[in-house]
Amino acid sequence: MKKISITTKIMLWYTMFLIVVAVILMVVLYRYYDFREQITAEQQIIRTVEDVSDRISTYGMDYAKSGDINYYTEDTYISVYQADGAFFAGLLPDGIGDLPELDLDNTQTFDDSSGRQWYIRDTIIYLSGQDNMYIRGIMENTGYESAYRRMGRFLMFMIPGLIILAIAGGWFISWRVLRPIRDLINVTNEIREDGNLSRRVPVPNSEDETSELTESINGMFDTIEKMVARERQFASDVSHELRTPLTIIHTQSEYALEDSSHAKRALETINRESHRMSRMITNLLMITRSDSGRLHPEMKPIDISELLADLTDQAKLAAAEREADIEYINETGKNRFVIESDEDLLMRIVLNLLENAARYGKNPKGHIEVRLRSEGDNVVITVADDGEGIAPEDQSKVWNRFYRTESSRSMRDSTGLGLAMVDSLTRALGGSIRIVPDSEKKPGELPGAVFEITLPQKNKPIHEN
Repeated sequence: MKKISITTKIMLWYTMFLIVVAVILMVVLYRYYDFREQITAEQQIIRTVEDVSDRISTYGMDYAKSGDINYYTEDTYISVYQADGAFFAGLLPDGIGDLPELDLDNTQTFDDSSGRQWYIRDTIIYLSGQDNMYIRGIMENTGYESAYRRMGRFLMFMIPGLIILAIAGGWFISWRVLRPIRDLINVTNEIREDGNLSRRVPVPNSEDETSELTESINGMFDTIEKMVARERQFASDVSHELRTPLTIIHTQSEYALEDSSHAKRALETINRESHRMSRMITNLLMITRSDSGRLHPEMKPIDISELLADLTDQAKLAAAEREADIEYINETGKNRFVIESDEDLLMRIVLNLLENAARYGKNPKGHIEVRLRSEGDNVVITVADDGEGIAPEDQSKVWNRFYRTESSRSMRDSTGLGLAMVDSLTRALGGSIRIVPDSEKKPGELPGAVFEITLPQKNKPIHEN
């Protein structure tokens, strides 16, 4: 069985709703017309009976016997009764049957054997020197027939109009409300057919829920497009970057199998490249987890001053072969400076920057500075070296995965992922990182690259895709 569309449901609902309203309106109108006709008929029969009574009082009983009162009006029968209730003169409707007893100055209703309804009005006439007489007026109630006729005309013209109005209104409203959904269906079908994720749903001009829905859907498409583009780029970069070490490992292993004298050097090369691949995969996994929101930092109080001092000592040992000097400067004025952060992730960030500074700084006998200062509710960590620095045109690109500057391309142990991982982990901690431009450097600061990390002192981790 075919499902009923939303448009059809809306049209049916509006049609039924308006029909119900029409029926209620018809009942109200019928009751109104019936009541109005009843009041009009009662007033008419009262006036007629009073007028006949005045004429008989004026002209005497001869006027009652003259027959002029038989049809005093077109639809009112007049009859005159003696004091004992006996019929004296006038005319009664045919087939009316037994009439109710006289009831002075009250309007009675009476249904005859054929179902017709009659109004009956009685009054008394006081005649000088004669017995009192009674006058009865009898008029058929045709008001309900008039009300039925009006209701019939109403049904004839109103019901079809209401149905047409309901169908047109339901179709227009459903078309207006469901247009973004139809556009969404069309766009998703087109994306499914050609794979073009740049398509978007047209945003309606109305500032209502439909425009909000459309903007939300387009925002979702933007996110999906970025995610797919990032994953495609990721797959392309990984395949490209892994091709070189795998080729080297494959070539060196073949050389070692062919020439035993080359085995030791081949194993050293294979070991170096395998370590490089291991670092690359570890960094990629860390970046992917952070960017996808699956990296959940363990926020706890840590003494950032003590942590930086320990990391500086560790980096001194690693940089000893380059004869690099690493200096830690605490500008907060406090021996202990506690913030809320993830100690392991923060260690990865700082050690990576220190390793980067030692690799690209002045060699040999280079100088590296690690500084800590407080700015409002944030702490700022800077890692500076005395190397050649990073060219302005490269400063916005070094955060991209697998990007290498000209100076780093000659280094075989560079993976191009270090700064991308640092940026991703910093954002996971709710902070930000930037390269300080030369225009902001103070006199006496080191001339090389200066990386500035800003972290909140009290923090909930923030993930940004």
